[in-house]
Amino acid sequence: MAIWQSEIVVTDGDDYFAAMLADIAAAKTSVDLETYIIEDDEIGNRMTAALTAAVARGVAVRLLVDGNGALSWIQNAGLNFRGCPWRIYHPVPWTVLRSYLPTWRNILARLQALRFANRRNHRKTCVIDGNLAWIGSFNLERRHCHSLHGDDAWRDTAARVTGPGVDLITQAFSVTWKQSWRFGRRFLLPATGLRGQLPKFDPTAPVRLNGARRLRRRMWRDLLARIHHARGRVWITTPYFVPNEDLLRALAAAARHADVRLLLPAVNDIGF
Repeated sequence: MAIWQSEIVVTDGDDYFAAMLADIAAAKTSVDLETYIIEDDEIGNRMTAALTAAVARGVAVRLLVDGNGALSWIQNAGLNFRGCPWRIYHPVPWTVLRSYLPTWRNILARLQALRFANRRNHRKTCVIDGNLAWIGSFNLERRHCHSLHGDDAWRDTAARVTGPGVDLITQAFSVTWKQSWRFGRRFLLPATGLRGQLPKFDPTAPVRLNGARRLRRRMWRDLLARIHHARGRVWITTPYFVPNEDLLRALAAAARHADVRLLLPAVNDIGF
């Protein structure tokens, strides 16, 4: 079975950003960074400065942000950021596209963006030199840091990993990169239409990719089966827990034989 060869787990934002920035500063060949949210704040600015410095050293850098999660950054800092190549995964059609495009192209581009308006990229990964990756749930913003946000800082989890799973993360990044929008000289250019091929579902792989509906179905069934038949432990930490009946039944079945725990926030940023 493929496993991670090494890992460091952090749950503090200050530790996470310091460690990842140090790895970016030591990068020799490449940095692929993707995030759902990047803000025009202390953390976002530190990150873009580190990427710009890496480019100046000759490192190949790619930054991928989500059109909805990073909307504020895109409209402010992003429009003027030229420190490294960067792309937007499915921009918000009614705010990002500008009138520079000819009318017919503008309409087509808006329709393309509208078609995928609810399809979002929530991955937070950073692959360095193709053999080291940071994965987890930290966005690039100050709310994760006790030093900047005090006791109200969000608790998240991230891991620094090496091993065969890094290749899968890189493949997923490259597929999403091809599907994302880039800046031309004056305006956004839609995705080229090229589509990469995601790896097939492998229940032994250390990384699960959900970029296709068939993969999501396979993973959901596999997850339910693993929980239902667990005999050791099932520990879940998540900010959003809205289980359906299948998941509740699987957890109840596992609780008869295993140590089942849920770690959820007392206060959530989403009302429901």
